[in-house]
Amino acid sequence: MAENKEEVVIDESLYSRQRLMLGEAAMKRMAVSTVFISGLGGLGAEIAKNIALAGVKQLTLHDTKNASWNDLATNFYITSNDIGRNRAEVTHKRISELNPYVKSSASTVDLNTDLSILDHFKMVIVTDAPLSLQKKINDYCHPKNIRFIAADVRGVFCWTFCDFGQGFEIFDKNGEENKEVLLEMVTKANPGVVTCLHNEKHGFEDDDHVTFREVVGMTELNGSVHKIKVISPTTFSIGDTSSFHDYQRNGIVSQTKETISVNYKTLSESLPDPAIIPADFAKLETPIQVHIGMQALHSFVEKHNKFPGVWNADDAKELVALAEQINSSSMKSKVDKLDADLLKKLSYTAQVRISKNFTFLILFHREVLPQLPVSLEESLLKRL
Repeated sequence: MAENKEEVVIDESLYSRQRLMLGEAAMKRMAVSTVFISGLGGLGAEIAKNIALAGVKQLTLHDTKNASWNDLATNFYITSNDIGRNRAEVTHKRISELNPYVKSSASTVDLNTDLSILDHFKMVIVTDAPLSLQKKINDYCHPKNIRFIAADVRGVFCWTFCDFGQGFEIFDKNGEENKEVLLEMVTKANPGVVTCLHNEKHGFEDDDHVTFREVVGMTELNGSVHKIKVISPTTFSIGDTSSFHDYQRNGIVSQTKETISVNYKTLSESLPDPAIIPADFAKLETPIQVHIGMQALHSFVEKHNKFPGVWNADDAKELVALAEQINSSSMKSKVDKLDADLLKKLSYTAQVRISKNFTFLILFHREVLPQLPVSLEESLLKRL
């Protein structure tokens, strides 16, 4: 990938598949992006690898911690010979070999005292950092419209936060192909109601935009764009059609993607009032429980300067108490009842580093342990 003052040229021999998937415009935006990643544990190393391979303009890896034996479980760029060396410098050496088009560097500056280094970047990603530092970095980036992501993995739990600033434009809100259905009827009314042919489900959502073509009779619809309101899985309304000609037959309605402008809140604003995107619709209550548990975990670390002990009942009890306190005093919408068992598992596994080589243990836990007696399940988990 080469860049000059006039244009960005994409190396087809390296990025042909990625270009087909993301598109020309997205590839060129990425080719001029500058990214700063802080925290080179297992999660940070994985993010750094993916961003380097994707082909950004500049990538800086930052860390103030030295590699330890625990890092060998998750950061696949650290070896036993690197123990005691700075994690960013060790990881950068291997990351820089992945893509010759990406300018990469390592940094060990103390972000607690100097954040000016972030002024040169379009995106800042923070992992494995105290919540207080995450908020400080985000508060610095937000008014400068520097995109910010904070993420972490603790045992079998994970979370992420995104602040892409003010007026962030989303060109495709879901990444799915545009839906298209045939028409059976369009009423001449206010609002006009569209019925799909043979009661086919349209798959649209409220406020989607659609366009029409090949309509006979109500020709005013052809080429026009309408915001819709869903009435049923097979019908939706499109606004006032009372002045149009009568609908006769035929017609195709196609979904169109409209650019959406979004104003993001800071981490400090979002902690008491989060906008959560559920990952599992069968467990809709779990994300807010983990959100509160994550804050309790950071409070525990700030108080004791360590994470809760593995399968330590006293530490787990304290973490649950901290979560109860946060729920009652800090959350805008309080959770009726916190899941103490879930929060205890967060406490029990917060120090655990799970290697990708042993993900079969997670499958074993999901498929086998629920069928075992509780006492045996706890005994096995203690040994994992």
